[in-house]
Amino acid sequence: MTFRYATLNDIDSVLKFIRLIPIREHRQKSVTVTKEELEKCLFLYHYAYVVLAEMKGEAVGYAFFYPVVDLHSFSTRMHIEDIFINAPLRRKGYGRKFMDYLANIARDSHWAGMEWNALDWNTEVFGFYNKIGAEKETGHIYFKLNVET
Repeated sequence: MTFRYATLNDIDSVLKFIRLIPIREHRQKSVTVTKEELEKCLFLYHYAYVVLAEMKGEAVGYAFFYPVVDLHSFSTRMHIEDIFINAPLRRKGYGRKFMDYLANIARDSHWAGMEWNALDWNTEVFGFYNKIGAEKETGHIYFKLNVET
């Protein structure tokens, strides 16, 4: 498995992974992002980044991430919004390699670390996160407020 940053030519592959989110998360809400919105986010405004995982030239996974600032330590961290590897490739060490690759990006970017959240019902992944040395953060409840643009 190899990893690389997505380019504009990869937009359809990235969109395919994003559109799987409601299925993977068992949610009724559909993904509404358009190809044009994704292109602007990743390549015009550079709000976020995508790394693709590939085998034999085919995208088999991706990670969507962006920098965030922790005001307590005033350090920048990588926030992984989504990470995914096709099911047949799981439990073969690729997840650890993917996280190691992302950790190298964080290190090279002078970010202090990485953070992400997981759905509370997805307990299968908790063991993997513990195995790679991640610590469960407690004490936060996330809120969301939509604004008109």
